[in-house]
Amino acid sequence: MCSAILGYGVGAGMVIPYVTHNGDAPYARVKLDHAGQMASAIAARRDGGNRLYIPPTLDPKLLADPTQPLWITEGEKKSLKATQEGLPCLALSGVWSWRQKLDDGSRARSPIWTA
Repeated sequence: MCSAILGYGVGAGMVIPYVTHNGDAPYARVKLDHAGQMASAIAARRDGGNRLYIPPTLDPKLLADPTQPLWITEGEKKSLKATQEGLPCLALSGVWSWRQKLDDGSRARSPIWTA
């Protein structure tokens, strides 16, 4: 199942689905049970780009209210726990996920930060 989600061969793991917006294709990352030869224990589609994780338990009204505090962390599980504890929290999928690599090799702010 994980291989079908990611589009390449991996072992078993916990699937972390992302909420899709504006007609985006379904997206998920997988926390692998065993990383094996992979550099990370978390895998994503190679063509998936950077995504902002919004916990499904986060009240959308909190995101719409600019007077409410909002926390941002690295990692979906931390975001889920913070939201569970009453802290509205989004997550980056990695510490460098706020930026993207452009075709010319340079880096720029990821479009996930634009409205």
